[in-house]
Amino acid sequence: MTVFLMDKFTRIGFLGIFLVLLQANILPGQEVEPADSLLQAVLAQPDPAIRKSQLLKFSHRYARSAPALAMEAAKEGMRLAHEEADKSGEALANSDLGDCYWNLGQHQEALPYFKKALQLREEIPDSAGIARSLNNIGAVFWRDGNYPQSMEYHLGSLRIRKALKDSGAIAHSYLSLGILKNDVKEPSRAMGYFREGVQMAEALGKQRMQATFYNYMGASAQQLGAFKQAEEYYQKAQDTYVELGDAVGQAAHYRQIGRLYLQEGELQKARKALNKALQMERQQHDQEGIARLLIDLGEAARESRDFNASITYLERGLELSKQIGLKAGMRDAFEQMARTYETAGNYRQAFNTYKRFQVLQDSIMDAAKAQQLQDLYVEYDIEKKEQQIQVLNLQKERDAAENAKLSQEKQRNIVIGVGVGLLLLSLLGYSYSRTRLEAKSNKQLQHKNQLIEAAKQRSDELLRNILPDEIAEELKETGKNPAPRRYEKVTVLFVDFKGFTTIAQQLTHTQLVAELHECFLAFDKIVEKQGIEKIKTIGDAYMCAAGLPVPTPDHALRAVRAALEMQQFMAFFKEERKKMGKPYFEARIGLHSGPVIAGIVGIQKFAYDIWGDTVNTAARIESSSEVGRVNISQDTYELVKHEYTCQYRGKVFAKNKGEIDMYFVEKLRSEASVPLSLSS
Repeated sequence: MTVFLMDKFTRIGFLGIFLVLLQANILPGQEVEPADSLLQAVLAQPDPAIRKSQLLKFSHRYARSAPALAMEAAKEGMRLAHEEADKSGEALANSDLGDCYWNLGQHQEALPYFKKALQLREEIPDSAGIARSLNNIGAVFWRDGNYPQSMEYHLGSLRIRKALKDSGAIAHSYLSLGILKNDVKEPSRAMGYFREGVQMAEALGKQRMQATFYNYMGASAQQLGAFKQAEEYYQKAQDTYVELGDAVGQAAHYRQIGRLYLQEGELQKARKALNKALQMERQQHDQEGIARLLIDLGEAARESRDFNASITYLERGLELSKQIGLKAGMRDAFEQMARTYETAGNYRQAFNTYKRFQVLQDSIMDAAKAQQLQDLYVEYDIEKKEQQIQVLNLQKERDAAENAKLSQEKQRNIVIGVGVGLLLLSLLGYSYSRTRLEAKSNKQLQHKNQLIEAAKQRSDELLRNILPDEIAEELKETGKNPAPRRYEKVTVLFVDFKGFTTIAQQLTHTQLVAELHECFLAFDKIVEKQGIEKIKTIGDAYMCAAGLPVPTPDHALRAVRAALEMQQFMAFFKEERKKMGKPYFEARIGLHSGPVIAGIVGIQKFAYDIWGDTVNTAARIESSSEVGRVNISQDTYELVKHEYTCQYRGKVFAKNKGEIDMYFVEKLRSEASVPLSLSS
């Protein structure tokens, strides 16, 4: 059995292709018996070779419907295969164990078994098996939200399947890759994979596979805004599902058509279709499908202005997504909750929820980012080529001037016979004309080169304003995709303002932006002085990191110094605003140290960004801080305790992180002043 990167309804349909019915191979005439009775009969088989074969067939068949029994069979089959030095059987047992864990929702537990199966199949070697293992591993990375890794494994599987010319397996790979592209919002690329795959499915006469392709092609068309085409694809899929009696496929259809109605503003039809899908998914006990539909219904309820129902649906969808480890579901739930709070006028709650969405979204490295970055390099190469063309055009102008001068020289040669005097005059005229033309040509070339250089400088300045100098230089000089880099020792700093919503209601939009600009400008100067990299602002939140892109051993000290200076500025800002009778911001600051992944994301408004658990934890440390204080984690404290005195706060609960040891930074150890506390 192979785990595919797709929604549950697709996996059920396709995995069925690979389930080998035991039939007479296990107990002739008794295949209708309960799985536990069949397993006991297999275990009683006296011949080890036959017992091993039947155990592996049992684990293969029941990995989905009875995973606990299938695990028992796979482990015993693995032991027998190992004793016989049967690497093929051992690989199959490992793969089946991975499938069992996958079907139990324990995706990370499945990964070691899928990797062991891959290792054994590479030793045999078994090309078709290697492709299946790569596909399985890619599915785990997909569920974990690691899209670049997932894409790498699925493309590797596709390359092998193409070499084997296995049309059915190739079609499966196209389906997996297309679904991944849909998931990272690249519907055009997804549609390309689906069109290739559906033609293969049609040629192979695989109706269920065709229907699944049509369903996802509808999803791609819907993302592209081609609603009529999307509806046509959905209807093709539904007709086949009904013909085949495929309840899982029909549930998927109702979900997709419900989302289509939602996008078209047909809210009553949308909620009816989504509820129908939810009912069918519950009958199938499909936890992933249920989670996604709860989120869809939350979105539909918001559009119907039923805000309480919306939040209820979304909270249930979020909780279920957490239980089954569905990162994409958690991300979507937070995003929709933020929109519901915003629509309902609860802006503070909307912003807090959006921050959770953003932190989760940042931890999911889209495969799309790598492609978008590659497009950026292509544009940069085009710009360089255009500059080269400008220089070549200038050279052509110069050559044309030279040719004109040569033509003049020939004409002058005609008058040589007129006399030495005229010849001398002609030569003098030629020399003078040549000098003037060369001077004019050189001046034009110099002027255009200056324009090119000025444009290049502006481009460089813009690039450096967006990216760190080291990254910008690599982008310009190599023209290669700088892979995301892991930095082991970084300190991440978050700043957030208290009372932002209240103050926002007291100021005009222009005044509010001006106030934020003044604070962020001060923060920019502080981080620049301390040699820290500003990452981004999100609403009224400010994020920076010390220790990258150039690693520095004192990253934590730099970040703490910056944080204290920021709070000093905010205290000054507060006093000034109070004197003028104006509202003022107060800031919470949190820091955490650890490893991060850093790289460039996007092509439109592309940016240098960081991801990882360190970022998520820093955000939680900030939200657990107090106004006027600098709150740090135990990891950061260990790096600065020799320079700063800190107040231990004990174990403080942080949402989704549990209890974390936290400290308030007070003062430099060399200072005799009172602890820094700027809260009123």
